[in-house]
Amino acid sequence: MPTYVLLSHFIPDAIVDPPEIVNLDALVKRRVRAECNSVEWLDSYVLLGRYDALDLFRAPDNETAAKVAMVIRSFGHVTTEVLPATAWQDFAKSVESFSSSDVESSGNLSQIDEEAASVEDEVDEAMVDSFPASDPPSFTPG
Repeated sequence: MPTYVLLSHFIPDAIVDPPEIVNLDALVKRRVRAECNSVEWLDSYVLLGRYDALDLFRAPDNETAAKVAMVIRSFGHVTTEVLPATAWQDFAKSVESFSSSDVESSGNLSQIDEEAASVEDEVDEAMVDSFPASDPPSFTPG
């Protein structure tokens, strides 16, 4: 099953008493288990920064992951962001299986590099020709 990262940000006025957060967390997790029984909760962390919490879970698909986020949002205390996550080892395997011959067959890389350099040169020349440092644009006072 794919792994997902759920980032949550508590709405400032939603929780008046900090111990409420622990009770709310238990209630939210019970509801997620009831409504998304195929989800496997992996771990939860409190963060110091832009987000207040990070949860890791596995779900069969993106639709189920989105439902988890909606269940959590339905309590009205947080905003959420869900990101699909790939384990580094799995990513490394997929990169290793990507051969350089696949890249070369999609186009000659040296030719692409030469074309990009040529365009950059043309842009640089146009900028110099259009805006010489000693000649201010005509719309400036002076």
